[in-house]
Amino acid sequence: GQTPLILAAQIGWRDGAEQLIARGANVNLGNRRGETPLIFAVQRRDLPLVRLLMTHGANANQTDSVSGNSAIDYARQDNRSQAVLRELEQRRPAAATTTPR
Repeated sequence: GQTPLILAAQIGWRDGAEQLIARGANVNLGNRRGETPLIFAVQRRDLPLVRLLMTHGANANQTDSVSGNSAIDYARQDNRSQAVLRELEQRRPAAATTTPR
């Protein structure tokens, strides 16, 4: 299933995402396909939501279990996501390559 934070990311509801994070939502918790809120925000090219999630510890290198792509991989694949890609590259930790389980 989808977490409430994933649902907020899917529809671009930043206020809802902020409230969920303030109440302890895990920004790196994916759905059963491994898709995270950050992956959905990147796919929407929602730069403010990407910034919000990254500020609260979202891992741009965490991969999904569908294609093995991370949020940064999806941003690289979409030519319309250059601003999002720059944000992810500037904020990502250098050695963050593991996926929490």
